Amino acid sequence: MELKLGETGYFDFPTHNSTGEVADASVVACEVFEDANDTPIITPTPIKRTGKTGNYRVQIDATTANGFEVNKSYNVVAAATTDKSGKGVIGTFKVRGNHVGELASQTTTETILTESQSHPTLAEIEATTVLAKEATLSRILGLALDNHVEDTIVRDGNGNKTSSILYAYNSAANAITHDGVTGLTGKYNVAATYSGNDMTLFKVTRAT
Repeated sequence: MELKLGETGYFDFPTHNSTGEVADASVVACEVFEDANDTPIITPTPIKRTGKTGNYRVQIDATTANGFEVNKSYNVVAAATTDKSGKGVIGTFKVRGNHVGELASQTTTETILTESQSHPTLAEIEATTVLAKEATLSRILGLALDNHVEDTIVRDGNGNKTSSILYAYNSAANAITHDGVTGLTGKYNVAATYSGNDMTLFKVTRAT
């Protein structure tokens, strides 16, 4: 499931008693987690559907103000108590951008080339040394968003992202640690400008 940044989604879940029958809960709660983060970004309150026994719905407002980000994944976890207690994932979703450029800023599968740059030919690649080939491959893998971290995100007053820094690592463990040094294969500056809410310029440049 996907939600556009700023959209609202709804998730339903039933509650059961110890014999497996649908029953109203005395306590219900919900938490929403982003990717591998163990701290919920929001804790919306489940609402019982009118006239429905043991049937609850959760409203998720996927807004910037609530901490949601483009191209991040989220798990919705609900907990309930009847004559027993239980907890589980009731839904997952990914947030997509309002503009093509916003998605591009999160899925940098290619670099923006300056006028002085050009794509290397096959012959040029084959003529490079093994070391140069490994460096090129590491850069390509990094830009494919494999084991990357984006931070230092800056947004304007309308919630549009104007700049950030992408760090590419050689392993998931180093990406989780994210010290900016260990296993770092590349660092990229992301910048965008807007006219109102319309993106007019987007670029990604290699910093290191």
